[in-house]
Amino acid sequence: MSLSRARYKTLLLERGRLGGQARLIDRIENYPGFPCGVQGGKLMDRWIRQARRWGLKFGMKVAGKVSYKNGFFRVEIGRGQEICARAVVRCTGARFKSLGIPGEKKFFGRGLYHAAFDEAPRCKDKDVAVVGGGEAATHQALYLARFASKVYLITKDFRLKAHPLLQKRAASRDNVVPIPCSLVEKVEGSRRLERVWLRHVSNGLRRFLRVQGLFVLIGKEPEAPGIWEASQGFFVAGDARGDRFRQVAIAGGDGVRAAMECMQYLEAVAAQKP
Repeated sequence: MSLSRARYKTLLLERGRLGGQARLIDRIENYPGFPCGVQGGKLMDRWIRQARRWGLKFGMKVAGKVSYKNGFFRVEIGRGQEICARAVVRCTGARFKSLGIPGEKKFFGRGLYHAAFDEAPRCKDKDVAVVGGGEAATHQALYLARFASKVYLITKDFRLKAHPLLQKRAASRDNVVPIPCSLVEKVEGSRRLERVWLRHVSNGLRRFLRVQGLFVLIGKEPEAPGIWEASQGFFVAGDARGDRFRQVAIAGGDGVRAAMECMQYLEAVAAQKP
């Protein structure tokens, strides 16, 4: 958006819905300008409207290999097509980490998920579990608690690491059941997930939970960028940078930073032309 506002011809490549994972967040409470919070989808819609106002173009394509030659980047977008550009800003976000346990791949999408916001209404009157002790896990456990009969909140540590406000909210919900000091060892079922096996980190005791859903929220890692050739004119923004702190406000501000660096680069390239 900042590049379009500065009158640079800018194309945003997006493989899914515009707004990414932020669109799925039920309520963002720490974004400036919204005293009562705002739904992620509504905030992203505002971003998109503002970007369109400044002429930003959107392409629903997946960026593949990026190569650099003679001052230009070439971005593959499939079927032998490519886009040429003077500069590239990679803001591919981050992906959810996996547990790496038996049954995880088999039941992904069939009872095992990462994001709860699309699946929560389907969990009405069911028992589900969330694994993770951070803000994302606690926030989504609270959202699931609106629909599910019971939400087990599984953490490997003794207590949650989420913001104290979220911890207080989780403690006040009767149907959010904490299971501390536990690791998920495997998941089982027939066609869909039915059981989650746990092991206590201290005494090694094993037990299983009968649940109809497991939501894995143990952190994120930068989205695999494919084959990228870093060079002058190549910038990275947002969660793709791999920083520890991930918030919508941080990602948005970091995007502006990357855009300003990109503009400085483009201005320097223009100044070198005879």
